[in-house]
Amino acid sequence: MRDFVRKPKNWIIITIIIGMILALLMNLFSASKSNLPEYQPAETPPAEGESKVLDIEYTTYQAENLPLSMTVPAEWTFVTQGGSPTYINKNDGAKISFSISSYIASVNSATEEQICNGVVNSGGLWGGYNRLDNSSYIIIYELDNTDYFELTTWDLSSTVSVQFAIPAARYDYYYDTVIHLYDSFAWNKENPIPEDYWLFYNDYGNFEFGIPSGWLTTVTDGIFSATNPDTGSIMYVSVSEVASDLSNVTQIDYIAVASQNRSNYLLSTYTNNGSYLIAEATYSSGGTQYSFINNILVANGFMYEFTFECSSANYNSDGQAYLSAVNLFRVLQ
Repeated sequence: MRDFVRKPKNWIIITIIIGMILALLMNLFSASKSNLPEYQPAETPPAEGESKVLDIEYTTYQAENLPLSMTVPAEWTFVTQGGSPTYINKNDGAKISFSISSYIASVNSATEEQICNGVVNSGGLWGGYNRLDNSSYIIIYELDNTDYFELTTWDLSSTVSVQFAIPAARYDYYYDTVIHLYDSFAWNKENPIPEDYWLFYNDYGNFEFGIPSGWLTTVTDGIFSATNPDTGSIMYVSVSEVASDLSNVTQIDYIAVASQNRSNYLLSTYTNNGSYLIAEATYSSGGTQYSFINNILVANGFMYEFTFECSSANYNSDGQAYLSAVNLFRVLQ
């Protein structure tokens, strides 16, 4: 992942950011069945429409430290492998493993292309990817004659991975059972990401922030932006290393810079405690009144800046979406 651009422009919009292209969702399971080798079962196949879920006894896996559970085969042997609770079918080596860790911020920015390249570069065969929602995705691939299904899901405190590893020759035999067991997965997330937002993380500055769902992201002249395609409202984000805080920035200094190229600029809110500056204003352009919000934080030698502009008619809706996105901002330790 590329770092934010580090070329300062002025102290309000200092430059930024990595390009982010949210991967287009694809139909995982149809793609996976076409790309991975199919197992030809020796037994008589079930009639059309008949489920191929294994007719065996099942039990429930319950995580120790999370309200998380999933159905697993009762006859499979439970072991711990690499610290992960694992269920193994001793007849053919198929297994289900659960990996639970603290929150991994970079998972928010993982794209299909990045994950696919990692598999292919390891000598694997790519099967498919499906982004299920704003905090989970599932992938399938083959490596060393083993087919893998991996569900990765997270909240703001924990990251969970549930992996099925099955012999490649048994792909068709297990396919419906894998889907059946994934459907039983349940996690009552204690610190979920709001459903109408995506999170974006960058290691330069080690921070993350929210993006309203449906807003289009782009990078222009090194500046990241997210735009509501229906209203034209736009937010910018930037980060830069700095040697001092905001203590010397007066309200007059701020207005002198913020009012440039904004006719009839009128500052309505201004607070600055030296490390965090908040400003709101209005201005006019082409006969339309616009609202302007600026949030600047200095911490750990970095300055993080968020800027939002919209027509005042859309302030109540899009302005709230922007503020909610900013509330998801945090510098990680």
